[in-house]
Amino acid sequence: MSTIDANDTINNVIGDTAYATGNNTYYTEHKISNTHGCSVEFEGVTFPVAGTYSITPIFNEVIPGSKKVYIQYFKNGVSYIGQSGECKLTGAGTGATLEYCKIKFKESFGDEKTISLKSDSE
Repeated sequence: MSTIDANDTINNVIGDTAYATGNNTYYTEHKISNTHGCSVEFEGVTFPVAGTYSITPIFNEVIPGSKKVYIQYFKNGVSYIGQSGECKLTGAGTGATLEYCKIKFKESFGDEKTISLKSDSE
């Protein structure tokens, strides 16, 4: 089961999507509702390889070979950016599992949330 834990409130993910972007990143989105969820942008334009990626709050650092990801938590039009930590990807394709645990996210006015994600693509 795929879940997002926001400040110790567990929410079930109801839909996942993934695609290559025009920014030369591979974008995955994990939604709790149409206006609430998390996204991860990986380096490159193909499904990322399994491994551990460093979380960066600076989008421009997500370039091929960096092993960095840019993650966001969004709710009702407000976006929070992951500050640091690790994001792990195991498996590949429909058997892949993506997870990060107790990552600090900040929005532009300084509000913070602690978010965990575990999502499989099945």
